[in-house]
Amino acid sequence: MIADMIGDIFNSKTEHKYSFSEWTKESAKESTLYGYFSEFVLFVAQRVKEQHSATDGWRLILPSELSDFKPLDSNTSRRLDVSLFLGDIHDDVAASNVSDYADMFAIVEVKRGNRFGDTVNALSQLFVYSTDIYRTQLNRRFLWGLTICATDVCAEVIVHDKVLVSSIMDVRTAEGRKQLVSLLVHWSACSTERLGYDPSIRRREPEEGSQAVDGQRGVDKIRYDIDCYDDVTKEVRTYKTIRTILEAGCLFGRHTRTIIARPANCDNADTSDGSAQEVVIKDAWARYNADEDGARNEIGLLRTVRETFGTRKLDFIYPKLEVGGTVQVERDDVCIVDTTAAILDTLDADVREALNIPFRAHQHIANTPASHHAVTRAKRVPSHINKHKAV
Repeated sequence: MIADMIGDIFNSKTEHKYSFSEWTKESAKESTLYGYFSEFVLFVAQRVKEQHSATDGWRLILPSELSDFKPLDSNTSRRLDVSLFLGDIHDDVAASNVSDYADMFAIVEVKRGNRFGDTVNALSQLFVYSTDIYRTQLNRRFLWGLTICATDVCAEVIVHDKVLVSSIMDVRTAEGRKQLVSLLVHWSACSTERLGYDPSIRRREPEEGSQAVDGQRGVDKIRYDIDCYDDVTKEVRTYKTIRTILEAGCLFGRHTRTIIARPANCDNADTSDGSAQEVVIKDAWARYNADEDGARNEIGLLRTVRETFGTRKLDFIYPKLEVGGTVQVERDDVCIVDTTAAILDTLDADVREALNIPFRAHQHIANTPASHHAVTRAKRVPSHINKHKAV
């Protein structure tokens, strides 16, 4: 069905309305390339809406209304060329007037030339800017990006240890334009986890308290619900975020986020029965350790701590594991473990092997936090510490 749609869009009589004759001129300025690309994205979005407005799961890929702009939630002076946003299939097909990193799907970096230096500069800027999407979006597992160097368009997938760059889609050629159409259509149709989003971390709607109340300090502006799955008990606990204390503002690595949260079903103001006890959630992509008893098995170590020091008199001295395990993702009605291999499963096995990408497993770990109470209680537990130095 998708293949037929790609062909229909490409063979549409109006395909040449958005002619690439201006885009492909050597004299085209970088600033004018923004408009040519945005027009093409809107053209594809319009066809997607016409054919799939009644189809579940489809969305619109929309360009930013602004170009060469500084996002409102940026803490640097960096300016983006163009960005892409996700729109509801029933939205109007128009450029998005949103200009926050927190709402972007992908960043597009544009260069006038297509020499080697232009390509390197475009990729470098894309990588640097993309760290702000990781920083502002708690629910991003990996990122997409686009670079446009004159008429050469490349798609990038930024995972935790590598950046995968597609072959060049040359918009001077029919084949190159068709490949770009195909990419936009597949982005419009695929599941959100294929777009890099974490289905176990969901942004709360405004009526659910996604925004901090005016004057409310020490909380994140944007709030999320986080599902934490336990590998042993198989239970899932859902928490709502309060404050992010460690952001994943980096390109590579574990992308560790540390978040203060409370049970999702508790009232923020109601802590009298202890049900609103805060937890610290660690969201990270740890290198997989096949040895469940290995020293690098963080969840296993926390279980040992809980079993060894599980009495309430030691609460707030050691981190106490509430729930922890690998994130589960539903794909094609089957629940799978969220790993780097799952992200890259569409690549041929020999390609994955050649890339030598470390195997990482996505984990959520919820602990009852240690605190300053440890200072007043520390004298009571030295014997326990000495007995369990090996833990």
